[in-house]
Order: sequence, then structure tokens, then C-alpha cells
Amino acid sequence: MLRQQLEHHWPSHVLAGVALTYAAAMVFFMTTMLGFADDTLSLSVKKSIPHSDVVVYSETVTALEVADQIRQLDEVGSVFVDSSLPAEVVTETDHAPTSIRSLAPPALRTQKITTGAFPSSPREIAVAKKLAHTLELEVGDELTVVGGDVAKRYTVSGIYACSPLRDLNGFEAITTDPNPNFVAAQGNGQGGIEVRATPTATTEELQEAILKIPGTVVVNARDRYDDEYARQKASLDTLTEATPWLLATAFLTSTTVVYMTAVGVARRRTAESHTLRALALSAVRRQRMLAAEIGAVAGLAYLVGITVGYAGAMGASSIAHSESGAPFLPSGIGFPFVAALWALIAVALTTIIGTCAGILSVYLRTTNTWKSAIRIVGPAVVIFAATFLYTTVAMPGELRPHAGARAVVGSLLALAGATLVTYLVVVVVTKRLAKSFQVGSYFSLLPRSLTATMTTVSLFIVLMSSAALGALHTTYSTLDNNDDHLSKLYDLSMTAGVTSSFLTQENLDAVRAWGGAEATLTMYLLNTETWQPEEFQPGAIYAVDPKEAQDYFGRRLDLDKLLVPQWATDVPSSVRLNYVDAEGFNRTAEVEVTTADVPFALISIEGLGDLEPAAMWIRFADHHHISQDYSRLEAALNSGTDRPFLTLAITPSRVHHVNVSKIQAVIQTSVIAMLAFAAYMRVPRYLDEQGLETRYLRTKGVPGRRIRGRRLAQALACMLVTVLAGLALGVGATLILMYAHGWATPHEPSVPVMMLALNAGSIMLGCLALAILGYRFDVSKRTKARDYA
Repeated sequence: MLRQQLEHHWPSHVLAGVALTYAAAMVFFMTTMLGFADDTLSLSVKKSIPHSDVVVYSETVTALEVADQIRQLDEVGSVFVDSSLPAEVVTETDHAPTSIRSLAPPALRTQKITTGAFPSSPREIAVAKKLAHTLELEVGDELTVVGGDVAKRYTVSGIYACSPLRDLNGFEAITTDPNPNFVAAQGNGQGGIEVRATPTATTEELQEAILKIPGTVVVNARDRYDDEYARQKASLDTLTEATPWLLATAFLTSTTVVYMTAVGVARRRTAESHTLRALALSAVRRQRMLAAEIGAVAGLAYLVGITVGYAGAMGASSIAHSESGAPFLPSGIGFPFVAALWALIAVALTTIIGTCAGILSVYLRTTNTWKSAIRIVGPAVVIFAATFLYTTVAMPGELRPHAGARAVVGSLLALAGATLVTYLVVVVVTKRLAKSFQVGSYFSLLPRSLTATMTTVSLFIVLMSSAALGALHTTYSTLDNNDDHLSKLYDLSMTAGVTSSFLTQENLDAVRAWGGAEATLTMYLLNTETWQPEEFQPGAIYAVDPKEAQDYFGRRLDLDKLLVPQWATDVPSSVRLNYVDAEGFNRTAEVEVTTADVPFALISIEGLGDLEPAAMWIRFADHHHISQDYSRLEAALNSGTDRPFLTLAITPSRVHHVNVSKIQAVIQTSVIAMLAFAAYMRVPRYLDEQGLETRYLRTKGVPGRRIRGRRLAQALACMLVTVLAGLALGVGATLILMYAHGWATPHEPSVPVMMLALNAGSIMLGCLALAILGYRFDVSKRTKARDYA
């Protein structure tokens, strides 16, 4: 009997089955990957810590000096300075910021060589796999390491793998020579002094002996493990921060779809129940048949869901193993029975809650409590939607913490008001669309029928899903903002040396004769020690040649005025400029002031007298020979204590770490929006069948194909309006919370219009495909009376 039931009713179970499958797959996948992440964290921390007895930090002198003092202790067996040097690795065609580490003895190494070998001479360097991939390096290639005012040429001896959780976005390389200026500061994760005790000394004795050296801090292996665990866990949390949000939204959406399905099939199931009762089937038998059918659908959805979830987990594990940190990852995921149990619980709760809520709604619609129930549920749903938007924006953890209860309540009320206004706009526009296309049902703000309720719920889910997408894209776009990189201002800068406050004419001429510059900008710093205005503080003021500045920036600047950055406050219309020239004379100039798109305050050097050049910015003429050009310029500059400093602009990495939380949240929310669209088209039709509307249009001479086309166009138009309104709501909610609570990043909020448009377009394409398939597998076809039994 169960087989016949499923063969007859399967079209009405498709939507609910898909929702249950999605819930099972999401819960199984996320739970499995959380277990995989925990195993990865434990293994990564274990393999990332050198097998030393203690690590020593000291900020008073360099690490090498401290290491020399430690070696003199009787309790010390070996000492290694794990130094780091922030530098720029330069190849013939590219460059990237890199941390240069010193090569550890074999017993203390935490890296695993994958190609070649570790460096064996001062002219060799081993690079991390991620750096090798970014700069397209292979064993035997040559590169230049630029750190401070020192540039050194190396040959790549090997490529190695290191833990992916040590530094998610950074690059690393290893040389045999430690950084002589390295200071082992505690808490920055940039190395320390690794010490092992002699076989006759205990760790406690070693620690006590080292602490006698002034300014030292000693951390034993257990405390170090805890510190490293906390640091890597913080890195891992950035990958899993969206997990609670994803699980909660998947559960709520699946439950809502099951609820809508239960409401949609209630009328027909009631008619079938009457027919079966006429065939002498008892109430208990009918209830068992219904329970068996629901259980079979839920069970099948569960099995398919955990299969999909397991396949996704296996795929994610394989992708992780293909990255540079494979040796630091668990070998596999096995079969997580705990994840299967949680998926079963999720499917069972979703089925029970959704079905019971649907039955309750059908019952309330037959009583006088319907209107009062809608009036109670409506405001609660709006407040819930506001809370949902708040948690979506706060999910990445970039809203400033410790917001007071008053601020949170005010934000929720503002979001609730914005949600209500946006929903009113959607209701008005969709009503006009239904009237324009002459298809579809009208509904009010507070629905008065089950059909209107299902339509309202569907559109509201689409609205909130789109709002979540707008909030997610805006939030993560602001976090990913890299507009402040120095590479947008210069490729190379030359500043005065240690013993000089200005650049010599000899060095300026060397740059011009060098031939590797496309454009240069010589900057003369005004000595404004006698600056008077207290409110207006423009920062450092540089004088430049107007023609040189126009060639460098590629646009004309009104340098007859004092141009100040746009962030400057209390900007007057004019100011008296007091400064000291190169001859030591005090000078005064009355200049107009205006804000402009400049990195710092600029003014024309004409008429300001003799000034000394403090810095020069350089743009490369050819980015394909950076290393050679840099070496030629370095050789052309004068030597000695007044030798100027050369600094390459720190470039942003072109291989950014993939933000897993963002991708998962965006994909899931887009899928939810498309599921809601399927419910918007199918469930109300399954309830109402639109028979009267079809007969009316046929009397007007409209053929069936055109009727279906109108319904498809009306549904897609309503979907588009709701998606656009939701995106606007999400962007607005994000900006409201950013300005109300403060934002943890220094970047101004940015709205990724192109990304929002692409996401909206992909959703609409998915909805079009679902709509076309919906007419082929129409769940609203009239049931034949002979199939009831």
C-alpha cells in the first residue's frame, strides 16, 4: 500500500523532500567538517611547535645576544634562534611581501620539504609552497630578498610545506643566516629562542637558570602548546565562523518549506481521507498510512542528504589535501556517525515541527481565531527578521563589541522598521504586477486565506534571503578592501639615510640616469614647527613641482592651493603657512586650502624658496625586470652613512585565502531564495488550482500556452522585484549597523554593486529553470478520483 501511496502522491512531496534533503546534507556536511577541523587543529599545533624544552623571549637586546648568554649556562644542551625578517621577495617579473625565517636544525624543523632540499649555503633559500605558486618559482630559480636597506640574491634550493593555520594569508621563506637585528618579542608569533636542556638537567632547572638573565621570559612546552593552540584556533575560527548561522538558516528554511507543503496538501488529503473512510478504513489505519508515507519521504530524504553531505565532505577534504598544508592535515574523514545522528535529529525535528505547524494553520483557518493569530504572528515575524539581519551583519565579528542594550534595541527597531517598509513596497508592486499580467492572486499585508498566507510566506523568505545576500556581500566587501596598499602610490620609494635629513643631488641624478623609472615625484618636506592652527591639522606638508606631479599622478592638480586629504577635518578656506626654508630663514605664505584626492597635504614648490628634498617616489617603466632594475639602482647610489633607503611598495597578495564562510553563506542563501520561489509558484497553485482564473482567461480567447507564459512572467517579475528590494534592504541594514555600532576595520563601507548584480542574475536564472521544470512536473494537476483508493 505504501508503494501505491508514494506513486500517487510523489509530486506533492518533491519540494518538501528537497528541503529535507538539503537540511540533512547541510547538517551532515557541517558537522563532519567541524570534526575534520578539530583534528586538523590538533595535528597542526603538534607539528608546528619545535621539539624544544623551552622558548625564550627578550625585548631588551637582540635575540643573538641573548642566545650567546644562554649558551654559557651549564643546563643548556642546544640553542637555536628562530628569527624572522619582514622583507620583499623580488623575481624578474613580480614581488611579494614575505617573512624570512632562519633554518632550524633537523630536530627542531616544523616544515616538510616537498621539492628539492633545504638551503645548505648562505646563497640558497627555500620557499613555502604558497609563495612558490604565487611567484611561479621552481628549484634553481633566482630571486632577490629586499629587507630594509639590504638586498641579497638567492637561488631557490627547495620548496616546502608548512601548517596552513600558522598564517592564512602570509608568505614564508627560509635561509641559513638568522636576522642579526631580530628581537624575540613575546606574543607576535614571529619566532623566539629555542632551547633544549642537557640530558642531566630538568626543564625546571633550565627555566630557572635562564630567568637569571635580565629581561628574559621563558615559556615551557605545555604553556607554549596552549598559546599556539589558541593562536591557530583563532585562525581556524575565521573559516568556521558562519557554521551556526548556516545550520540555523538551513533548519528554519527546511521547516518552513515542510510547513508550506503540509498546508498545500491539506485540502486534498482531507478529501482523500473522506473517500477512504467511505471505504471502511478506520481512523487509526488512515493515520498510520499517512505517518508511514511521511516517514518514508523523510527517511529517503535523510539517506540522500547524508550521501550528498558525505560526498561534499570528501570533496572538501580532497581539496584541502591538494593545498600546500597537506602533510599537516588528517589522512581522511572516515565515516562520522555523530554527524549522521545529528542529521537524523535535524530531519526528524524539521518534519515534525513543519507538519504540526501546517496542520495547526489549517485548523485555525476554520475557526474565528485566524485574524488574531495573524496579528500576533506578524509583528513577531518582523522582529525575528530584524534579529536575523543583525546576526547576519555581526556574523564575521567586525562590529565593535560591548554595544549597550539600548544600542542593540535601537538597532533592532530600526531594522524592523526598514524591513516592514520594504515589505510594504514589495506587496504594492507585486499586486500591480498581478493586475498587469491578469494572473496571480491578490493578497493584503495581513493574509486572509491559506493561499495568500503561502504566497506571503514565500515572498517574505525571498525578501529576507536577498537581504541576507546584500548584507553578506557588503560586509565581506568592506573586510576584503585592499585599497590602501602602497603599490597604488608608488613602486619604489627613496628616502633620506640615517645621518641625513634630505636626499643629495647626487642621488637624485642617479635615479634620473638610471633609466628604469616611468615617472618620479620629488617631495620637499616643509618644516612647519611653528604651525599655529590647533583645530586644523593637515599632517605633513610636501611641496612638489606641478608639472612633475601631473606626470606622476596622471591628472592636473590645483597646486596653487594647499591640497589636503579628504579625511582632514575643520578645513579653513585659507591659512597662514609658516615654515623654515633650507637656509634656516622663517617664511610666511597666505594660501587657500581645499580637500582633494591626495595621499597627504601637497602644495606647489613655486614661490616657496629653497627647500631640501626629503623623498622620491618612483614608478617602474618595466615590471618584467624588477630585480635587475632594483640592483642597478642600488649600485648607482652613493655608499656611506648618508646612503638613502630604498623601499619597495608592499604588494597585496594575488592569491588570497578563500573565505569559506562567505562562500558557504552566499551559496546557501541563494539556494534558499530559489526554494522559496519554487514554493511561491507551486504551493499556492496546488492549494487553489487557479481553475476559475484559467476558465476566465479562456473565455477571453487566451490560449493555454499564453496563460502559462503569463503566469511564468508574473512570477519571475515578482521574484525580481523582491530580490532587488531585499538586496537594498540588506545593504541598508549593514550601513545602519556599521554607523550605529562602529566597524572594526579602518576601511569605509563599500557596496559591491557588480557582485550583487551577478548574484541576483544567477538567482533569476535558477528561478527560470525551476519555473520551466515546474510546468513539466506540475504538482497542481487534478487528482483522478479512481486513484484515491
